[in-house]
Amino acid sequence: MPYADSSNVRIHYQTEGSGPPLLIHPGFVASGEEWAEVGYLAPLQAHYRVIVLEPRGQGRSDHPHDPAAYTRERRVADVLAVLDAERIDRAHFWGYSMGAAMGFECGVAAPARFRSLVLGGNHPFDGEPGALEDDSFLTWLEAGMAAVVNGIAQIAPDYWASASARERWLASDAQALTAARRQRLTEPDLGEGAVAAIPVPALLYAGARDEPEPIARTAYLMQQATFLGLPGSNHLQAFIRSEAILPYALAFLAGV
Repeated sequence: MPYADSSNVRIHYQTEGSGPPLLIHPGFVASGEEWAEVGYLAPLQAHYRVIVLEPRGQGRSDHPHDPAAYTRERRVADVLAVLDAERIDRAHFWGYSMGAAMGFECGVAAPARFRSLVLGGNHPFDGEPGALEDDSFLTWLEAGMAAVVNGIAQIAPDYWASASARERWLASDAQALTAARRQRLTEPDLGEGAVAAIPVPALLYAGARDEPEPIARTAYLMQQATFLGLPGSNHLQAFIRSEAILPYALAFLAGV
């Protein structure tokens, strides 16, 4: 199993396919297995050398329990450590949800390392840090992974079409994820000036039922970004309905 060392935190990743490198960054709690199960990886691996990173605190990567281990700077360093471990100077980047947030952060911190960004279901303008007790996901996490799974089922029952995905979520380290969520909720956003300066070509997308307006506004601010809305999808459906985004993403990547 390949691991990259990121300041003594092991980051697990897997590589398959051939062609230009494309790094996949899953969302919060999610894994590369879900990207495979809902149909992303096989089409991408036919054209790209696909590197699927497991974020710190998730999967087979190390699971620190200190919120300070999950700063945006450390997460960006994890991405770059994986690229360095594979001797990749520049890669395409595709992230969804938290993975998209990481894409914006990588575009600000290390634009020279990325050929393009495909970012779904998130934007970089969360505003000022808010009260932790107001975050429903944090409340679920503090009650344990069963509460998280049940909460997701209420929002998008079809997300658990894969029994194996449900079992992976139940087996996740709730303490590590709670630490990560707490850190995320205390960090300010990137700021319009920093995001507007990202020079990397980008495709931003969101489900039409997932408050897409801030993501569309982000695309307008960026130098080389376009926005795509996916009709009839909420946040989770815009991920699991891979057939809705793959044709557009593949055309975008081919044109970069």
